[in-house]
Amino acid sequence: MLFAPPAESPLIGQALGAALLGLGSSDWIARASPAGGIYGRAVVIGNTTTFVVASLTGIRALIDRRDLVTMIGTAVALLFACLFVWLMMVSKGLKAAPPPAP
Repeated sequence: MLFAPPAESPLIGQALGAALLGLGSSDWIARASPAGGIYGRAVVIGNTTTFVVASLTGIRALIDRRDLVTMIGTAVALLFACLFVWLMMVSKGLKAAPPPAP
């Protein structure tokens, strides 16, 4: 790919670590907020997006190479993606409000 660092570049791991550190700190700040509140909605959707993209990336990496570390990482990301999608579907505050009556 054009302008992409090589696969063995430590830059990719550092960028992923920075993204997970930022996600973890936002989760820590919003830990007292309900999952369906005005602030909790953004946290749940951010977590869902992060883990869905991570699991899709892991699946793509499994196509290229099949090693134990990639399989475990993909399985963990897929588990968290499923949990956050379930939380997003079950939580009452995350559902769209009905349209106002005319």
